[in-house]
Amino acid sequence: MSQKQSSIASSLSFNSKKSCLCCALQNGFRILNVEGFTKRFKRVFIGKGVRIMSLLCNSNIIAVVKLGFSKKVSLWDDYQSKMIVEMDFDSSVTAIRLFLDKIVVASMNKITILSFRDLHRIAEIPTANNSIGLLAAHEGNRDNLELLIFPGTNSGHIAVLEYQKKAVKYEWVAFDQPIGVGSLNSTGNLFAIANQDGTSIRVFHVRSGVCLCKFKRGKQKATIFDLTFSPDSKLLVVTSSRGSIHVFKLPPDLNDRTVKKTNKKGIKFGKFGTKMIRSVMKCPLENTTKNISEFIKNKFHIFTLDGWHYTFSINQEHNTITQDGEPNRFLKEK
Repeated sequence: MSQKQSSIASSLSFNSKKSCLCCALQNGFRILNVEGFTKRFKRVFIGKGVRIMSLLCNSNIIAVVKLGFSKKVSLWDDYQSKMIVEMDFDSSVTAIRLFLDKIVVASMNKITILSFRDLHRIAEIPTANNSIGLLAAHEGNRDNLELLIFPGTNSGHIAVLEYQKKAVKYEWVAFDQPIGVGSLNSTGNLFAIANQDGTSIRVFHVRSGVCLCKFKRGKQKATIFDLTFSPDSKLLVVTSSRGSIHVFKLPPDLNDRTVKKTNKKGIKFGKFGTKMIRSVMKCPLENTTKNISEFIKNKFHIFTLDGWHYTFSINQEHNTITQDGEPNRFLKEK
């Protein structure tokens, strides 16, 4: 087994509870507990790497897309130590989300929703090109699927699918160009989306489609890796290929009641709805490898594909973000 195979990830993701970091590797996969960053378990597949993976809650069920098998999703049961189900799709799979009641798969131009119980295909929804794997989701109280956000049928559009008493789908325009990565806040009422050029980020109220904030990352094009809301939705942190971290402050009192009043009166949120706002905090990041990020215990954490973990402190009162010490290796070569 090559050391490189176990120390560089094909992709990284969190489970829906944000309690586990899932590392798809070139020789299998590894799952780490976010609490203390201890190893939960690691599996090696001889000659078979993993490109994409998704963990169901905190369970033993993992969905994987193997390297070289981009159109096939397999379900791994770690109690039985074997693949229990394989599902084929028309084009390359770009993202997977697992819920107690449903499996959601994003492919190049389609979202497929399946029943977890019998794998019945509930819906197939066409999308614009989704090679980046945009598939944001929010769970209900019972770990069931409540809300999905993915590319709309037209370039630059966002589609929202709500699961309440019945499925309701609607679309709104995010940009007049192809979209980049996106992220929901913890309550599922705010959605941040970047443009493909990586110069602009907009924050929308999910159920109304109202644009609440327009943020400017910079003039030069960049690949935005991740957008992360703080737990209280007061901050939005952006990481990109430019080797910097941008922190934006969201306007106060962004709640459903305020948005409804705004819609009814036909007014906007002043400068936040009409003017491009620059970041209030910025910090360099030496590592320009693709990464994912999350707020954990009042700290901001970044995990890179080449196996490094960075921790940052954000002081909102003084508008500063600083790196806490040296980075640590979370993907070790042994």
